[in-house]
Formats: sequence, structure tokens, C-alpha cells
Amino acid sequence: MAGEAFTLAEGLADRGRVSRVCQLALAVLVLYGGGMIRLGPDFRQWAERADQAAAPGTVERVYADIALANTLYESQSRALPLRRGALAMARALGDRQALFEVASHFLVSPGAPKDQEERLRLAREFSRLPREGVRSPTIVRLLGQCRTILMAGGERGE
Repeated sequence: MAGEAFTLAEGLADRGRVSRVCQLALAVLVLYGGGMIRLGPDFRQWAERADQAAAPGTVERVYADIALANTLYESQSRALPLRRGALAMARALGDRQALFEVASHFLVSPGAPKDQEERLRLAREFSRLPREGVRSPTIVRLLGQCRTILMAGGERGE
């Protein structure tokens, strides 16, 4: 069904609709396939489509960059700049849902030991930020990731 919606949106030459179809397809793949689906060809195809459809400086670009970063599990040196860029763009756009989503993907992704201080700083920041305008599942997922990183960093909340 997502393929049909994609074809229709493409036929209308509507980048916004194409981007939304791609994001929905990516979300459904993860919902039904679990996190490891991000390493498969279907997820990569939809991430690449999202990348092509997303205009610069938009929330769609934030989500497309995160999707692309998620396909690069084995190349974190290429994924990290995409995550950092998506985080900066979500901050600049002021979209709280996108910002918390990006932070969630950033914190759950593997990182090199040299990147752990950055992850710890983000966990501290996002565990304290106001959560208005953010969907509950995103908050729950992000706070769980913050807890894990903070505890691994020796912060026990004492």
C-alpha cells in the first residue's frame, strides 16, 4: 500500500506528500519489523526515497537524515554527522517532537568511546527539558535511553 501511495504522490509532483508517505512507510517497517529492520533493504529504499523528497531546512529533512543514519549501523563515522545535523536542524526549527525523536535515535545508536561524553551531555539535557508538544511514546523511549546512559556514566540519581 505504501508503494501505491508513493506512486500517487510522485505523480502529483508533491514533495511534501512523497516525504510523508516515506516517513509513514519507515515507521510501519519499524513497528512491524523491530529495530533491526533498519539494516534491511526495504528500510534503506524508503530512507533513500525520503532523502530525495525532503527539502532542505525542513522537519522532513530532519527525519530523512535520521532514517539515513539508521541505515549506517556499521558505519557510525558516516552516521554521526547525519545525527548531529538533524539535531541542530530540529533545534533551529523549534519542532519539539522532531527534536526529541532525533535525541532518541542519537542516544540509542552505538557510539565510539570518544563520543560517550556527547551522549552523556545529551542525556542530561533531555532528561531535564520540558516535554510539552512531544508524544508520550517518544518521551517514554527517550527517558529510558537517558536513564541507561546516565547510569552507565556513573550518575545514579543519588
